[in-house]
Amino acid sequence: MKPCSNFTPHEWKRDICCECFEKKENHISNQVTARIGSTVTLTSSGTEQKSSSTNQSDRKSSGFNRETIAAFEKILESTAPNSENIAIKLSKNNPMNIHKTSDASELNVSRKNSNVSEQNTVTNALLKSTEDSSSEKGTHSKELKPCQYGMECRRQNPTHFEEYSHPPGFTIKLACINQTTELSFKQGISRKEIKPCRYGMKCRRQNPTHFEEYSHPPGFTMISTTIYPVTEPLLEKEKKLHIINAKPLEDLDTKKINEINSQKVTTLEQKLLEQQNVSEKHVRLVEERFRASIADSEAKIKKYENEIEKLQRDFKKMAQYHQQLEQALGEELDKRERREIEIKNILPIKRDTPSYWGINAFVMPYREVYIGENSIEYNIISKLLNDTIESHDNHYGTINGRDPTEFIVTQIRRIQNKKLWHEYCFKKEQIIPQNNRNLSMCASSKYLQDHPFLTPLLDSNVNEYWLFHGCDKAKLPFLLYSGYDPRVSNLNGMFGGGFYLAENSSKSNQYISCPTCGNNSIFTTRGCECKNQEDLLFSIVLYRAVLGDVHIAQVYDKKKYRGNDENRVRRPPLKGNDIDLYDSVLGESKKHGGDILKYREVILYESGQAYPEYVIEYRRSALNAKPSSGAKRAKDMCYNFIQVLI
Repeated sequence: MKPCSNFTPHEWKRDICCECFEKKENHISNQVTARIGSTVTLTSSGTEQKSSSTNQSDRKSSGFNRETIAAFEKILESTAPNSENIAIKLSKNNPMNIHKTSDASELNVSRKNSNVSEQNTVTNALLKSTEDSSSEKGTHSKELKPCQYGMECRRQNPTHFEEYSHPPGFTIKLACINQTTELSFKQGISRKEIKPCRYGMKCRRQNPTHFEEYSHPPGFTMISTTIYPVTEPLLEKEKKLHIINAKPLEDLDTKKINEINSQKVTTLEQKLLEQQNVSEKHVRLVEERFRASIADSEAKIKKYENEIEKLQRDFKKMAQYHQQLEQALGEELDKRERREIEIKNILPIKRDTPSYWGINAFVMPYREVYIGENSIEYNIISKLLNDTIESHDNHYGTINGRDPTEFIVTQIRRIQNKKLWHEYCFKKEQIIPQNNRNLSMCASSKYLQDHPFLTPLLDSNVNEYWLFHGCDKAKLPFLLYSGYDPRVSNLNGMFGGGFYLAENSSKSNQYISCPTCGNNSIFTTRGCECKNQEDLLFSIVLYRAVLGDVHIAQVYDKKKYRGNDENRVRRPPLKGNDIDLYDSVLGESKKHGGDILKYREVILYESGQAYPEYVIEYRRSALNAKPSSGAKRAKDMCYNFIQVLI
């Protein structure tokens, strides 16, 4: 192979050329050096390079032969094909002259002659686009402000050059342009002393010092930043220079430039049209989906509305059906009740409550109504409680060892129990026919008229009275809710297992034990040692009791009324016909001809024969002397109260 004109050492064998593979001493000695700076100056009339003899003479006078120029243009063509890495400099010299810069390094060029028409075409297109942009803004060129840095401006932003003007001859200086590897032979440095770059073809360095110290493989080009068009004042200056020294800019190949511009515009229009089509398609798709979702929602809403209407119709039908069913059931129950009444040939039971209970007495099955302290009802009950107090020899129910002389009432509650009241009314209706509906003509009724109770008579048809009952506080809730049960009564009483009542409140007070120590009652031990006995609260119950035909026990017979240990009495004695039973028993006091009892006692043997109407809370007191008996006056007050309410 023939040795080339420029020796380029191989990366690994420094004495062998990498182009022709010949030794260094076999190469031609006439090596040509060209000086290339970081910026190269070209002018707009690159098309005149083909046939202008003036340019050739200029090249010779500048120190470059034709072979060197062709090699340089080939380098430019390979390193800047898109004409974006060339710095354009406008000067007063011939537009096609290539000058050596003062700060460039030396480079050996060994390329063959190549066609530079493509490079000239790119240069012309660049200048034409610059001229077009300048002409479009020509009306505003006078309005550009001069750059404060002048020739020393280092800006690269295109917006800067659209807003500010620069002096004639100003060059846009880039960081670096694409170039082949520089070889420096300054100060006698040989190629063997330059170290190969570790990155090779992938090197991205832009510092010129790097290329003076390190070598790169053949064909390596350095990538630089993009240059920007010249400002409008520079183009105006260049146009003047071309008018004087060369052909005008209008002689450029405008046709080709227009074609390029039209192609760019067409491409942009096509892209915009495609984007517009894509956007419209997307909008149509979103609109279709939105409409479909709306239609689906409307269909669901309509479906739900139909279901709701159907449910409403079904609900109305069901409500009507239930109403008809309840009406039919009520009619059937009324028919059965009338049929049963007709069969038994009895009258319906009267369940009327006392008028002072109010109209809606049984709004709830069980209710406790607190009586106001200033009401007539409160005063009557409180007076009845205190007017029936008697002395009992300081044995039971005492306060500080003495019989109480006064009960200080703190609270009165009226019990309205629907279940117990109905049982009580039923028992009253049973007692009336048992005595041929003429109980007032019975011997017991006449006896009670001659020897009346201290408490008032509420109903003479059944001998209904108000009577007191005392018990332990723990048993009181059961009596109020469920009523008394003779089956669990105390069998050790004088008259067997029954429910004991008294006309004297002090007599019933003896059966109430101390709430603190549990003593001081008939069923416990005597006396109470508790402190502050005046503050202790006790509860006593005022019952409505249906006595019916009463057995008067003046002479006490233990076997008859109590029975023996194996067989205790649990019912009233037989009447004279040895068939019927009395409804209740009255243990007569000595005052009325009795032989044992000091005060009267009434004994009931069947549940439902007494109703707990009032619960009275009180404190015992023995400070005041016992007043004279006012029971008759209290009874009169009760009669007046009941008659007024009736």
